[in-house]
Order: sequence, then C-alpha cells, then structure tokens
Amino acid sequence: MTALPSVTSRTLDVDGRTVRVWTGGRGPTLLLLHGGTGDAALHWDPVWVALAEQFTVVAPDLPGFGGTERLPRCSFAALVTFALAVVKELGVNTPMTVVGNSFGGGIARFLAAGHPDLVSRLVLVDGGAIPRIPGPVLPLISSPVLTPLFTGLRIVAFSRRGLERLVADPATLTPDLVARMAQDTHAFVDSMREAALDPLPVLDVPTQPTLILWGAQDRLTPPNAGRAFAASIPGATYVLLIGAGHLPMLEQPRAFVRELVSFAADPKGGP
Repeated sequence: MTALPSVTSRTLDVDGRTVRVWTGGRGPTLLLLHGGTGDAALHWDPVWVALAEQFTVVAPDLPGFGGTERLPRCSFAALVTFALAVVKELGVNTPMTVVGNSFGGGIARFLAAGHPDLVSRLVLVDGGAIPRIPGPVLPLISSPVLTPLFTGLRIVAFSRRGLERLVADPATLTPDLVARMAQDTHAFVDSMREAALDPLPVLDVPTQPTLILWGAQDRLTPPNAGRAFAASIPGATYVLLIGAGHLPMLEQPRAFVRELVSFAADPKGGP
C-alpha cells in the first residue's frame, strides 16, 4: 500500500517577518489561501493530504493568523505581495492553481488578475466578491470612536450562534473548532478595517479558467450571491456543494476535493 503524502509546517523568514507555511506533496503547485475564521490548518487540514496526492500543496498562515506575523499595514495589494513572496521563498513551480476561501478568495482573485503569468487556474470558495465602500464612509471605518462597535460585532460574529451562519450542520461546531475559529479574530477585524481604507488593485477580473465553489447552505454569503459573482467573471464555472456552508472543505471534504481536482487537473482547465 502506498503511503499517503504528509503535509507539514515550516517557518520562513519572508521580508524580515516570521511566516508559518504548510507544504507537502508533489506535482503542480496548489496555493491555498484561507479565510478569516482561523488559520491555514483549520481551513485546509480536512483536504490537504488528499490534494497532496496530485499537487504540491502550499498553505501559508496569512499575516496575523496562526504562526505568521502581522503586516505593518494590511491591504489587498500587500496580501498579494505577501503570497507571492512566500511562493518565491519556497521556490515552487509556477504557473500555479490558486484557491481562496472567503477573505482569502479576495486575495486569490487579485493575485490571479494581476499576475496571469504566475496563475494558471483560479478556484474561489464562498468568497472573492469585494464590496465597494462609499468614499464618505471610509473615515468612519478608521475612527477610534467606532472601535467599540467593531469589537461588539466581532464578539457576536465569532460566538457559537454567529458561527452557525457558516455551517450547514451546527454539530460541525465542536467547542474546539469554535475556540480555534475565535483565536485570531482581532487580527482579522483589524486587517479588514485596514484593507477597506486602501485602494483596491486596479486589475480585478481574472482571465484564467475559474471555478466558483459555493456551499448550498451558506447563510453568510448565500448561493444567489455566489451565482451573481460567478456571472461577473467571464467563462467562470459555478458549482454548488450540497450539505455545506461557508467552509465546504470542512463539511464536505470529499466533494470539495473531487471538484477541485477535476478542475485543476484538467488540461482544458474546466471540470
């Protein structure tokens, strides 16, 4: 019997900051960018060994999450630069398939749109649509006066009841998982506030073959929002995953791997 590939963590120095990244497998590079509810291991551990059977998996903790230091200032442009620096430091093969969930989907989208020479395929999982915030609202986001409001919203969103919006089956939310999801909430909220204040990258429409995977029971960003988002990307394929919410790789890992591998391994670039 062939042994399953292992995915292990390592610590890198990237531009003078400590970065934790999980790597393993062999084959074309698969860059996994997690969302705001926890670090890379929380998001990708249910699927990365299966993916490593066909791909070289690269899954960094984003700045401020897990074992990665925060950036001096967060923006989507800075996060794209961070992801590219990790890939360069590891020396993995490009072009690569980039996968992003939720908040990580936004990073993946801008990375693909801005660097088509480095990204061959794009997979967006319950994320990637970036709301445009009206100019008059921006000063309010940065105002210290609203910090208590953001604190209250953070506590509610990452309570067990708030997290139930992310899953199809509340039983998924074990006490351990809820605690892990809430661990880096300060970094996530602060990053979102900072990213909202900086201009978004100009190039935002990917031209690569794109797969949009969406949980059918996602109550944070409902399937209709995913379908509308998919329609905004020329040629994108939209796949609904039944029995999953905002984190389908946790609730439906086999279906998630099947759809992703079918898409990423197809020489024509589609499922």
